[in-house]
Amino acid sequence: MHYSTAAIAIAALAQAAYAAPAAEKKDPYAWDVTNFGAGCSPGGCSYGFDISGPYRDEGTTSIPGFSAKCSGVADRPDYNVCQQFAEATVYAKVENVQQPKYGWNVYVSYVYYNIQNQGRYNYTGHEIAYPPRGTSNTNFTIEPDQVSAVAKRDEPPAGFGLEDTFDCAASQEACNAQEFSNPDTCAYKKTECDKCAAKEVQCRKDPTNFLSCTIAAQECYHTAENPGSVNEYPGSYACNAAQSTCLNAPVTNEGICNQQNSACLRCVDEENACRTAPNANQAFCSAQAAGCFGRAMSLNPQ
Repeated sequence: MHYSTAAIAIAALAQAAYAAPAAEKKDPYAWDVTNFGAGCSPGGCSYGFDISGPYRDEGTTSIPGFSAKCSGVADRPDYNVCQQFAEATVYAKVENVQQPKYGWNVYVSYVYYNIQNQGRYNYTGHEIAYPPRGTSNTNFTIEPDQVSAVAKRDEPPAGFGLEDTFDCAASQEACNAQEFSNPDTCAYKKTECDKCAAKEVQCRKDPTNFLSCTIAAQECYHTAENPGSVNEYPGSYACNAAQSTCLNAPVTNEGICNQQNSACLRCVDEENACRTAPNANQAFCSAQAAGCFGRAMSLNPQ
């Protein structure tokens, strides 16, 4: 899981809360995992569980409470999005272990925005679960043992500018080079594309937006260039360009980028099947492709 973060100690975040000599000793901050279950078939391993964390007042900062459901394919290197909230996201990954006995490594990451100091924090914890095979009701706790923080809202990620966005000029050149192209149409697309690039740069100035800027940019470029198709052709904004937007973001998650791309490629197959069907309604196929792209470019790609 990739973040543009600067590691800090958990004790440093909570320093003010424990500074007073008379401060009451608190229980360890922990998350409750319930209904954990995992299993394997010839097609691979999968998992599912519920997780919740309490509200935690740390004096100069606070940790919002949350409750989320996690599920996905196990034994993958990247974190999967469990659930996204207005100012927070829960991620998980699960790995099968055989020694010293059969079980599962459960990793959870909780990323949230703190309104008190306008910082974004990432708490990460891990526990090994040993559920009886075939069951889905194992309960345990995870105590986060790592925390990181990023710059405040008024300190944007350095170095991201128009040169890092989708290349609208190159797209216009490719559009004009196509046989039977309309220069006015290509110029209009370029204007709309430039607007998307400017919006993306502005959005990236707020580090708390992180992946939401990527999704907004992907949808904007696609609407500007080729809203009725997800197929790759010269000048189009399709699966490859959308993945590049995600991977080149200053704050990103490679696992989500790859999931988006896989979902987008399924959209390509659906569009081609629609357009080549007997008596195909091309307008319907265009609308279907647009909707499919929108669902693919999300934090929970479908």
